[in-house]
Amino acid sequence: MNHRSGTRRSSLRRCAFLVPVLLSVLFAGCATAPNPQVVSPVSAKLSPCNYKDEGTLLLLIVGTEAAQYNIKEKYFPLFVVVANKQSGTLHVTRESFTFEDSLGRRYSPLPLEIIQAEYHRGEFDRKLLRENYAFTATSVDRFTLIPSNLYPSVTRGIVNDDIQLPRFGYMSDLLYFPVPEQGVQGGPFHLSFKTPELADAVVVTFDIGREPAP
Repeated sequence: MNHRSGTRRSSLRRCAFLVPVLLSVLFAGCATAPNPQVVSPVSAKLSPCNYKDEGTLLLLIVGTEAAQYNIKEKYFPLFVVVANKQSGTLHVTRESFTFEDSLGRRYSPLPLEIIQAEYHRGEFDRKLLRENYAFTATSVDRFTLIPSNLYPSVTRGIVNDDIQLPRFGYMSDLLYFPVPEQGVQGGPFHLSFKTPELADAVVVTFDIGREPAP
């Protein structure tokens, strides 16, 4: 056997070894690729605690970080951001929002008087809301902030719960709801937003404090 024949056979053996290895890598990659046919049970995420629904008219973001600290409380907060992209001016009040639990029961936001009398974590919730802006800022940086204060705290004591939200304006605030009978951890939950000017409600579906599936 000459040297050239031996080299050729050695190369063929190396190729024969590499082919199944490459095929196994390709099949493994295909097996672990996400299935585009699988629909997520929750809305799109901006971050682990921020969910959004965005259409041509409106952007609605729901933040759940503060709610995770209230699993043993009677009431819980949600962060909300509403950006008016293309609609006419919207008349927004607390009653523009509705929470739906995982059993389909619907709740209106709690009256201001109940939160003022019975809830004592408002300053902490406001601190988390300010920090949460880091996750929502890029979604509203082209809009103008319209002041609102649906639930005044000790340091923000002037109520502002009758908001005119013009086109290219956005609001960022807190809402409070009663903790459902089955608890506030888990989901899926829904928050809907509807004003008289809108033909249909905007709905965000979200979890609270649930670990992602393995």
